[in-house]
Amino acid sequence: MRRLLVIALLSALLSTAPGAWGQAPPPGKSGSLQYHAVSLRNYMFVDIGMSEAQVINILGPPSWVDRWSCESDEGCHLKKVYYYLGDPAKREMTTVIYFTDGKVTRKERYRSWLTQ
Repeated sequence: MRRLLVIALLSALLSTAPGAWGQAPPPGKSGSLQYHAVSLRNYMFVDIGMSEAQVINILGPPSWVDRWSCESDEGCHLKKVYYYLGDPAKREMTTVIYFTDGKVTRKERYRSWLTQ
């Protein structure tokens, strides 16, 4: 069920203007999301507990970053999610990296072409 929710979120991100969620478009991207496929090899190098800088060094800049803070049930923490969007036309995987307070807490990969 969670996987379907993330796929729906990614579909919404692709169909919504980047600034509509209060986020600026990714640096160097002129207002449109860019595909940035991640190889399985590089995905396997990302480990729980790595810093954001280490992840960017391995995977490069993400297609999209979502951030928020202070979830009431867990205290006040900075949460970020990096989305590396795979091109559905090329059947590339989408990679999602979750951070809490600047450290990787979870990572996932999805088939981008299932959202079409």
